[in-house]
Amino acid sequence: LDHPIVCATIQTLASAIKKPKTKPTRKKDKLLERIATKYAPAILEKGSPKANLKLLALNFRPKYKYEVDDVDVLRDLYNSLDTDGDVKGCLESYQKKYKKMLYKLNEKGYKKYYEAVDFLDTVRAVICDEAHYAGAISYWNVFQYLNNARMRIGMTGTLDKSKKIHMARIKSLMGKPIMNVTNSQMISRGVSAKPHIKMVPINQPTDLDAQVGAYMKKNGMQVGGSVGDLMAYQVTYNLGVIHNQYRNRLIAQIAVQSAKRLKKKAVLIIVNSIEHGELISQELDKLNADYDFIQGKDDTDTRNKVLSRVKSGDLKIIIGTKILDAGIDIPNIQIFIECSGGKSYITLLQRIGRTLRIMNDKKDIYIFDLWDCTTSGPLYKHGKQRLKYYKEQGFDVQ
Repeated sequence: LDHPIVCATIQTLASAIKKPKTKPTRKKDKLLERIATKYAPAILEKGSPKANLKLLALNFRPKYKYEVDDVDVLRDLYNSLDTDGDVKGCLESYQKKYKKMLYKLNEKGYKKYYEAVDFLDTVRAVICDEAHYAGAISYWNVFQYLNNARMRIGMTGTLDKSKKIHMARIKSLMGKPIMNVTNSQMISRGVSAKPHIKMVPINQPTDLDAQVGAYMKKNGMQVGGSVGDLMAYQVTYNLGVIHNQYRNRLIAQIAVQSAKRLKKKAVLIIVNSIEHGELISQELDKLNADYDFIQGKDDTDTRNKVLSRVKSGDLKIIIGTKILDAGIDIPNIQIFIECSGGKSYITLLQRIGRTLRIMNDKKDIYIFDLWDCTTSGPLYKHGKQRLKYYKEQGFDVQ
């Protein structure tokens, strides 16, 4: 942590600043806790510490019985301390005593906590990659400790402006966007490959809505209302996407036929669940396809071996769960099969982003989007939304 540049994940930082749950039991220790964590911050935050102490001492009204003695403590401090420096020094000594007391109660936990807090206080500049996630509560919690980070740079290729609250949090932490670069600009500059989208209509099973209704009735599931609608969608997705054998067989056929046409390039299939990946794998097995399936339980060595085979051109079909959504570098992926449905703007563009790396012999990439056209209302609407995203990005759509 003493290097001038530190790389860290938000998960590590968020975990480190979780204050250990340690409560003092003795009366004097509880008083010390209130002075160090409640009164001292209010007095020292801004303005004159001496004036702030006077206002607090003269106007403090106890809400609880145990706070009655606090009035005398605050007034004694005011009467005995003459200057702002005296007040500041005294209260900081209370905070040090409190910190020392916590160490005695839970040395390991508080050592980790204060090491993280003290480190974050030294940070002067923050560069945040994948900044579209900065609206999450974990980012919010970490940034509360970055009081001295006066330069904050956020970078993202998938800022979803439709999420109002999410966007408000991001702007509050990093400000408004100051530079926008579109995918079409990246393509025209020769930085990104050009996507060609093929919408593949899925029209089986033709009685999906009836199957969903029968399944819900058989299992006594609620119909109607927000809960019922959510359950209906989950059943629809399960029957129409995950366990749709026609659909899974078509995915496998597209992958195999595409792989035959590729030289040193590969086909990427990303699924939302292990079960869906396994069902597609069964269809690939029937076609005697050479493929691999990466999932969260695989260790780093296993993943690296698979990705190495893909990069070398030895493996032409790879299936992955959401772990492949971001953070992997496989420049020779040329074909992506969008088979998971959904309407998430960020997820869709993140997955396409896995394929956009340009190479000397790779200027174009091809995306097969399985659009469930006649099977169900929500699945059809989600496909329509994806089609809208493609057109907004200026991609070539068929």
